Amino acid sequence: MKEWYSAKELVSLPGMPGTIQGVLKRVESWESRPRQGKGGGREYHISSLPEETRAHLLAEAASLPFSDPDLDAYLTSRQISLSPAELQDPAIQAKIACAKAYERCPAYKGREKVLSALSARYGKSKQQIRRWISDIDKLRARSRHRITLADQKIEIPQSHTFSPEAIAYGLSVYARNMRGGIKTAYREMKSLADTRSWNVGDYSNFTRLVRKIPEVIWTRIYRGDTGFELACVPKIVKEWTAVPVQSVLCGDQKIFDYEVYDPEISRVIIPNGYFWMDCSSRMINGAWIELDHYNSYTVGNALREALRYGIPDEIFTDWGKPEGAKHIGNILSSLSGHTQTGDFQSMGERFADMSYDDVEHHKAQPGKPWMKPIENIMNILDTMMDARFIGGFRKRNNDAWVNKQIQAMLKRDRKVTFQSSRPVTAAEAKGLMNIEEFVHTVFSVVEEHNRKQKKLQEGGVIVPGEFFAAGLTSQHRPVLDDTTLNYICMPRVERIPRQAVIKVKVHHDDERGYYSPVLAGLKEKVCVSFNPYNRDEPAVITTLDGQYLDLGQPWHTQNPYDREGVTAKRHRQAELMKWVGEQAKRVKEAFGIVLEAAAPARAPAQLSRIVPASAVAHEAEKERKIYEIRKDNTTLHDRETTREANRLREDLKQKLAAQAAAGGVFQIPSDDKARYVAYLDLAEKASSGIELSPEEEAFFASYPGTDGYRNQVRFHERFPELYIRRRSTEPDK
Repeated sequence: MKEWYSAKELVSLPGMPGTIQGVLKRVESWESRPRQGKGGGREYHISSLPEETRAHLLAEAASLPFSDPDLDAYLTSRQISLSPAELQDPAIQAKIACAKAYERCPAYKGREKVLSALSARYGKSKQQIRRWISDIDKLRARSRHRITLADQKIEIPQSHTFSPEAIAYGLSVYARNMRGGIKTAYREMKSLADTRSWNVGDYSNFTRLVRKIPEVIWTRIYRGDTGFELACVPKIVKEWTAVPVQSVLCGDQKIFDYEVYDPEISRVIIPNGYFWMDCSSRMINGAWIELDHYNSYTVGNALREALRYGIPDEIFTDWGKPEGAKHIGNILSSLSGHTQTGDFQSMGERFADMSYDDVEHHKAQPGKPWMKPIENIMNILDTMMDARFIGGFRKRNNDAWVNKQIQAMLKRDRKVTFQSSRPVTAAEAKGLMNIEEFVHTVFSVVEEHNRKQKKLQEGGVIVPGEFFAAGLTSQHRPVLDDTTLNYICMPRVERIPRQAVIKVKVHHDDERGYYSPVLAGLKEKVCVSFNPYNRDEPAVITTLDGQYLDLGQPWHTQNPYDREGVTAKRHRQAELMKWVGEQAKRVKEAFGIVLEAAAPARAPAQLSRIVPASAVAHEAEKERKIYEIRKDNTTLHDRETTREANRLREDLKQKLAAQAAAGGVFQIPSDDKARYVAYLDLAEKASSGIELSPEEEAFFASYPGTDGYRNQVRFHERFPELYIRRRSTEPDK
């Protein structure tokens, strides 16, 4: 039986207008799907149509009568009206049978087994059986109960376990006494339901129903109209400069339009980056550059640099896969109670005069700077980078002639194609910048942008750095010390130790181990915070509730299955990430001079301690310093030991060379008796402390295990006079 109909098919049917335009005006809230085939458009489900229209369509499909007392009772109890033609449809009959069997089984009492049995009976998947049950549920002609809360009428949430009267009464009780809590309202509702024969579910289901009511309703009830306006009404900001600095951060990723050469691993790469901007001053206060595609570690490191200036009130970004990773969630959870988060759609609703229709898929449309203000800054950075005439520019242009010129210059800068399978020589990439130069250039452009006067779209001009410094010194914004900030921005995972070692997989080609004697015999999960860019740096090990345990020393940092290229890439990445960190630190220190000039006698910033993160961070920092000292001492001792061993080896070589020059090379005698006598001579030399040559030492060690030695020993014991050795100074007899 057909279930989906186009607007054209519904024209002039009973209960429907006589034109397509008239039908389209009535379908705004109907369930629909894209229409397949030529012409496009949409199709509408039969359950959404008016009763008169639906009955007509079903009557056309079949006309045989069908009657079942049990079925009629079931349909009546659920307020489902079906025509005779609809009752005759085998598909509808199968759906009703599945719905009846599913509803007879209480929730959490084996419904999955019921679905499996129905799936086997009808030869359909469990997902299809669920859709059948949902189709029957859509046919219910439920009455819409409404209730007044905070001078606003809302529909009562639908529930299978609660009567509408019980829900209405419970919500009203909670609205009158929100301070008493949801449980108090549930108990009062349940006590009244026992006398009224209302259906009442358990407490957890009631809490879900309460949460279905929009939060703005509860805010208006709890705080009143004034509190509601302060908390929920969007702030229509016509000028970003009216917002306090460092209160609203906006972030986005950047794929640079340049090819860069790395001479250490002989590769041409396209760097990625992530930038955070203060919306009030337009100052870029957080930046990080990645050698490859940006990831959650890139976002976290850039956010760490932005947080050094103080904890913001709100953070906005598009929350893609890297931004929504568990690592970023851990950082934001550490700031809970201080910072709220949102996407660019909520940012536009909160700080601009925009509606839901202004944006789709949480992406900003061109010409709407309020939606994503950092896009304007990205364009400015691109312009400033272009002005430096850096080689390796690769961005394609819509103009065919311009694009041809860009590609020609790119081929001139490098003599090989991008992603070449073989290593790229310096001569082939002589027109490209190396990665260190590119990183330094990007951060220099960021500094220049922050120091350069900027014309605002809402009118006026400011210098982002100076405006940010003046605003920052005029408020007491909480800040974190660098030790705590570095710790909470490290990625952390939960693992169970095995033989005092914790295994961590950072990337698909980067598996590590961290050892600590504290983990010996421990069978419970612990948290491990590590540096994703440095395999040689120790990790911080804590309990699940944040109590410090120990530093985990790198264990088996060199995987025996690593290829040489992968190992070289890791070492190179660690070097470059250290260089990126140094450049970010340089920008922060340079801004410190601007900050001092803005308010030389300003009050010290308010320090916000995150417990137990602060205690763990400072304890780990102390242990790290001890670890570095021990590591340096061990390295120094190893160097001195190696130097002494080399000196002794050279002395031994000289002695052996002198012995070889003086007495020649030791020759093993061919006669058994002569070999035995030679062995006795070597034994006497060894007992006297005379050093043996390598040849003598080898013969002296191996000869006692031979049969010739054992035979000569027996002859020597029986006839000792035959083995009286003569001194080399005595004359022969």
